[in-house]
Amino acid sequence: MADIQSLPFTIDPELADIRKGWITIGGVLRVEPGRVVLEYRTSIATLEQSEIKMRSIELDQLTRVDYRRGIFSAKLILLAKSLTVFEGMPGSSEDRLVLSIARRDAPTAKVIGWELGTALENRKLAPRPSGTPDRP
Repeated sequence: MADIQSLPFTIDPELADIRKGWITIGGVLRVEPGRVVLEYRTSIATLEQSEIKMRSIELDQLTRVDYRRGIFSAKLILLAKSLTVFEGMPGSSEDRLVLSIARRDAPTAKVIGWELGTALENRKLAPRPSGTPDRP
């Protein structure tokens, strides 16, 4: 992976959360060899902050990473193989977690999305036995 150290993000609270509008979830995504690390905390009305929580997600647990750019912000969408991957994370919806990225960080998100997507696709390819030609 490139020399990208971290990517700041926010997560929109679930629609069912009656505190929506009062609660903010912010953190940092970090890419390490073979995994994605999310550090985040929740704030209620900018007065009370939770402890910093960390979630490490192995690349083998993800099926896809999508990058979507909007006018004012971007989104990095992590899709998981199992419902348990994002279980208990605020703002997650079953097998997906949508990270909102500020406009100033969109280029970094695009690079991370591309690198993670490429790494996931490369893991799907079966390794070729040695001595096998590249083309038939």
